[in-house]
Amino acid sequence: MHLKDMRFPYDVTLLDEARRKSERIIDTLHERALEGYEKPRTYRKTARKEFLTFMRNRKPRGRMVRKALRKQLQYVERNLRIIGGYKRIVGLKGLSGKQYRDLVMISELVRLIARGKARRMYEFGAKLSVSLVDGLTEVHRLSWEPYNESKNLRNQIELKSESYQRP
Repeated sequence: MHLKDMRFPYDVTLLDEARRKSERIIDTLHERALEGYEKPRTYRKTARKEFLTFMRNRKPRGRMVRKALRKQLQYVERNLRIIGGYKRIVGLKGLSGKQYRDLVMISELVRLIARGKARRMYEFGAKLSVSLVDGLTEVHRLSWEPYNESKNLRNQIELKSESYQRP
């Protein structure tokens, strides 16, 4: 895989792919569900139509990109809630190894973290704690789970003072 083939983590095409994979997982789980269990709505056609409408734009502006990202994230989040419901009823035993791996990746992609910042109350993605000393970058913590950064900062300062003591 070349660097040019890498996609931005919140690329709309990546979210569309995650949505389609989650829909296939729902189909697989629905086949194993009890008789009379109604198949939940996933809005496949609407989601696909909105994605294709976005992709037809030659130069989508920021507002359009944010709108497309929000919609695709909402579809994926809805599908994950449906899969969670099936998990309680059927379990995830019916999934193939590849489908289970895809499900784990999709759920990591969409995990919502409450940040409580002024601009955004919630954000998507991992929290990252990095330091820069003499041009060297060091990653101290990378976590998909919410944690208090102020407690992490004290430990970092103590570690830096020990490891970078100058005579």
